[in-house]
Amino acid sequence: LDRLLDVPVAHAHLHDHTVYVSTEGQGDLYAIELSQEAGPTLLYANGGQLVGISGGMAFMLGSTEGSSVIRRFDLQRRMVAQRIVGGPYHDIQVSGSWLYYKDGLRLMRQPIAGGNAVLALHRDIMEYAVSDGYLAFTSPKGGIFLSKLDGTGIVQLASDEGKGLQLIGSRLFYRNSHDGDSIYVIDLVEGKRTALVGETLTDGGMRFELLQDRAYEEQYGTFVRSVASKHSAKEQYLLPVPPNMLFAEVTEDASIRYYRYVEDEFDPEEVKSLVVISFDPMPL
Repeated sequence: LDRLLDVPVAHAHLHDHTVYVSTEGQGDLYAIELSQEAGPTLLYANGGQLVGISGGMAFMLGSTEGSSVIRRFDLQRRMVAQRIVGGPYHDIQVSGSWLYYKDGLRLMRQPIAGGNAVLALHRDIMEYAVSDGYLAFTSPKGGIFLSKLDGTGIVQLASDEGKGLQLIGSRLFYRNSHDGDSIYVIDLVEGKRTALVGETLTDGGMRFELLQDRAYEEQYGTFVRSVASKHSAKEQYLLPVPPNMLFAEVTEDASIRYYRYVEDEFDPEEVKSLVVISFDPMPL
């Protein structure tokens, strides 16, 4: 690993092979060209908190004006081009010609050229991320959703309890609280949801593997079919998966598939708990 800067960093943004950072304390703005070995370049001393890069501009939450003013800093001319007034600004992100920020559970957006803020979404949110025309967010009631930048065309991506949302191109990264805060990624183009098991390697989908051993059917098939039509009063389970838990899925054609958690290896005779998932023909 290479150290890019020798002072503590508060915020960093990668844009076109350049890392822009604002430091802790004074909030100095530096640019670090990843393709060169010239070292960091100081662009703006005492600039404040870096909140976004867009259109050749760095957006800095002022360190002296408080949380109601954002400085729009021209990276080429190295000067403040504009001050955006509004807020109070919290959890700020910039995408295209819009500045996004949270007001409690509401998501607001304001033109970066100036003007009044408007409601970006007509629903409450916990976390959000914006990039390349996408707006991803989580709901206080659970689930991860995607919409256009104007808040229209909302679709649900997953029922996970996500946090730490990051949009990079057409991929959404997040930590899944339902899976021990493991890092998951959703490909917004292919609609594929996978869990990262390394820096670049995914498990190919859900973190459960299909068991091909016929011994599971021989040992548990009769019991699974006897309870397949029964319903549990508990609709969801949010705790970590305990060791040696076997999942039996009763499909529409009444066949049974057996699964286990990918990090939990056990044999049929070592099962400690069994979850039966049945097909329900009744519409929601």
